[in-house]
Amino acid sequence: GTNGLIYQQVVIHLPELDNDLLDVLPYYTYCLTELGCAGNDYLAVQDWQSRVSGGIHAYASTRGQIDNVQSVSCYFVLFAKAVARNHAEFNKICVK
Repeated sequence: GTNGLIYQQVVIHLPELDNDLLDVLPYYTYCLTELGCAGNDYLAVQDWQSRVSGGIHAYASTRGQIDNVQSVSCYFVLFAKAVARNHAEFNKICVK
């Protein structure tokens, strides 16, 4: 049903953050996939991502509880997609 695409999400529950961290969280999620990692500079990482995936995105999500919308939980989400033939290499990106 996905026309040969695979999707992967890593969802991590965020603890309560102080205001200073909440202020920079949007910048962090925006820049995270643009930075270097695992000893590679940002250009090498960008090249690797573009060869293997159809995109990697990070964002924060806030959800109200079903029985009390005033009680919320926050999550950090890393989302990626790729064509099925790149599955093995794609998983290397998602776990680094």
